[in-house]
Amino acid sequence: MKRIFYSVIVAALGTLMFSSCSNDDVVGADKTADYQANFVKVFGQVSPDQNFNTQKTLTIESSVTDMQGNYTLRVYDGVPSRKGSSLLGKFENLSASGTSTVQVGVSKTTKHIYCVADNGEVRQSLSAQVASKKQVTAKFDAADGAPTEAPTYSDEQLSTVTIAFEDLGSTDDFDFNDAVVKVEYATGTGKANVTLMAVGAVLPLKLYYTGGREALPLFGGQELHAAMGYDQDIMINTNRKAQGKNDGVDNVSFVTCEIDVPEDFTIGEDGAPFILEVNGVEGQRQITASTEYGAVPQVLVTGKYYDEQTRTSYLWRWPKERVRLNLAFPTIAEWMADATNLAFLAAGVESNLYDGYDPTVVDEQPQQPTTETPEGLEAIDLGLPSGTLWANMNVGAESPEDYGGYYAWGETEAKETYNWSTYFDSDYNRYNLESGLRELLPEDDAATANWGSGWQMPSKEQLDELINSEYTTDEWTTQGGVNGRLITSKSNGNSIFLPAAGYRYDASLDDAGSYGYYWSRSLNTYYSDNAYNLVFGSGGVFGSYGSRDGGQSVRPVRVQN
Repeated sequence: MKRIFYSVIVAALGTLMFSSCSNDDVVGADKTADYQANFVKVFGQVSPDQNFNTQKTLTIESSVTDMQGNYTLRVYDGVPSRKGSSLLGKFENLSASGTSTVQVGVSKTTKHIYCVADNGEVRQSLSAQVASKKQVTAKFDAADGAPTEAPTYSDEQLSTVTIAFEDLGSTDDFDFNDAVVKVEYATGTGKANVTLMAVGAVLPLKLYYTGGREALPLFGGQELHAAMGYDQDIMINTNRKAQGKNDGVDNVSFVTCEIDVPEDFTIGEDGAPFILEVNGVEGQRQITASTEYGAVPQVLVTGKYYDEQTRTSYLWRWPKERVRLNLAFPTIAEWMADATNLAFLAAGVESNLYDGYDPTVVDEQPQQPTTETPEGLEAIDLGLPSGTLWANMNVGAESPEDYGGYYAWGETEAKETYNWSTYFDSDYNRYNLESGLRELLPEDDAATANWGSGWQMPSKEQLDELINSEYTTDEWTTQGGVNGRLITSKSNGNSIFLPAAGYRYDASLDDAGSYGYYWSRSLNTYYSDNAYNLVFGSGGVFGSYGSRDGGQSVRPVRVQN
């Protein structure tokens, strides 16, 4: 039997990739040429220099302090307590006495990873910036301010990729629903779940996993229609029946099989190790994944797009039968021009997508606190018109005179070095003039993240109200041996003390004892690189703007009911 090998386009874990096609069969060559020509006619020419596989393998160097023996490391692409987060890897029996190196598959659009180290008695967590690097350091050090109690984590939050095949039975529909499978896994676990969700074809199909030495037939080696309980000439879960056709059936239950995979299994630069075997009238064909540049797709391997503004995760939803990609996703051309732009996944046309599956996940839960509120914390009523109550100490402090922690604007943990190279939003993807986000989201608010949803960083208006001479007086004083500014209410005589804690930049602490710098949660209206803050010294107090990559103090507020 003649074989035709089609190289294809892959997009892994939140991304997609183009690759090339080649063959050694005349009939197959004509079909392939027609397919490629029709694709270019619909979508335009693919740049030969474009590699649409924006998935990468991320290397993590992990080390811990204050732990004994071995520990388990879990790696997430979001805050573990968030519903839309994925578990990228779970690595057991790492030695706490040295540095361990592990690898996970991660989208090039992922800006941060979140790591949890757990030895059964002590847990530590941290976040690490990914940016464009392929290697990050996860140094768990209590001295850096890492909490000893990590957010809740779950091994059920598996990383998910969806693989959508075109079987070349037709050369012009481009609906990528001929076979649709979901792969859920976490690197390091040695297991993966493969779920068959749709079969929008009438050719005989089989699926294989090729991660081992020999191709492993999936779903017990059954033809894919039969695996879902139907005959080969029936299209499954593509709304074919809803379109008035008799050769379709919808709302069919998905079918899942578990496979053994290597401990270092990832879906990264090498694409997805799965092959669709097609036995059509021209003989056997194999549709497989590769990482070549700039050719027409026959496979899409998509992962998750996370919209940070709406805190919503989007997975691939396949088009209805014979609804091509650009009708299902009108902005997909933006992805074709920029392989890291996956926002098209959030802009699908509902009426053109299969209506029996919606993988959208909205994280409606507030960020869980990562530390307990300190003993002696009070909410002070200064009799302000807004009803705002002010905390009597800084985040990270143990008393009103304690300096507390230093936080870059929008970051929730203290760290060793403060500058743009270590800043979580250095490329302005999250907070910028176009996004419409003018105030910190709860998960980026140091007060909320550390003390819980009852507290938040003050707004610009609340800081201005605090130092308004109509409502308060202020004086430079020393309290408990610490210099600072005492703010006293004119209406009820209550007061709060703001220590002159200085600020941190790079690895140094400056102006401690002479000046205080306190963040608001409000971004500058005109410049995305700075945010509103309160600045004071012995000569007075005033509102200003500070570069948001520097470490400053945070004095939380809460609103009186």
